[in-house]
Amino acid sequence: GSDEINEAKTTNIATALQGKVSGLRITMSPNGPGSSANILLRGLRSLSGNNQPLIIIDGVPLDNSSRPLETGGSTGVYGGRNGGDGIGMLNSDNVESMTVLKGASAAALYGSQGQNGAIIITTKSGKVGKITMNYTGNVSVYEANRLPKLQSEYGQGTGGVYDPNGEGSWGPKATGQLVTLWNGDEVPYVGQPNHLKDFLRRGLTIDNTVSLMGGDSLMQTYFSYGNTNAKGIIRNQTYNRNNFDLRIDNKVTSRLSFSTKLTYIIENNNNKATTDSHVDVYTRILKAPVTIPLSEMQKYEYFDSLGNRRQSFWKPGSVFNSNPYWALDRHLYYEQKDRILGLLSVKYDF
Repeated sequence: GSDEINEAKTTNIATALQGKVSGLRITMSPNGPGSSANILLRGLRSLSGNNQPLIIIDGVPLDNSSRPLETGGSTGVYGGRNGGDGIGMLNSDNVESMTVLKGASAAALYGSQGQNGAIIITTKSGKVGKITMNYTGNVSVYEANRLPKLQSEYGQGTGGVYDPNGEGSWGPKATGQLVTLWNGDEVPYVGQPNHLKDFLRRGLTIDNTVSLMGGDSLMQTYFSYGNTNAKGIIRNQTYNRNNFDLRIDNKVTSRLSFSTKLTYIIENNNNKATTDSHVDVYTRILKAPVTIPLSEMQKYEYFDSLGNRRQSFWKPGSVFNSNPYWALDRHLYYEQKDRILGLLSVKYDF
């Protein structure tokens, strides 16, 4: 039911099924709020094709493909930026029930489209009675659960020798001796074991939904507005989604009835993380020498004699790496999506 679906809300409703259906595996992409979910219901049936189940909303198939956002319409060799999927744009507060069909039962109903199984979603509708208003709200706080353990005994350098332009942590033992960094600042040569933890932050998701419903025996109406605001665990990641849903059910005669539904979704995503190239923030901080304080990395830019903005990086001109704060604040990304879902259903009882 809808209460069970919303027990632990996330920005993608697909995760509500995690652990509730045997054989169902859901993996979120690592790109932050608004990313897609990889759903496997019957295992990998194809090495190159689509293995995700069919998504049905109120009897209508939903395009749940994940759209890559890189130039040319495809992700890079090492991943890329994920454009989200269809099911992730839905407001879970509008869901009445979710049913999972496997194997022959899904194929019997939906043919070859259901060969990977099907997830049937039924949304809420109006009820006979006075107009009622409902409000639901939810606040979720989350953080990185497991971080890789990195050594902090040896610091920046190569072959046991300190090098202010070294990209790795293969230098001498870090015992607190004073060293001069690439930018001329003098700091103690000390390991920073909490580099990654201090670079990340706690994520926050706030959901609010207001709905109105009511009607008589001939017409019932349901309307809702939902808003989701989320902050990712990387500092400048923000996500906002607005969902408008209107459903009208009419009984014209004792035999003829019809249902009309319209859903409008506005989604804004700032700085969705990428898992490819030198602008991948997470990889940049993982590769940073463990003896460079974050406070020094934050001095990530300067202006040259001609007034041009330049990156301040311990290995100038590197094609494999960059200052994580430069990648964070100077390789910005914005995405807006508008989506309209419509439904017209006519039923006649002979």
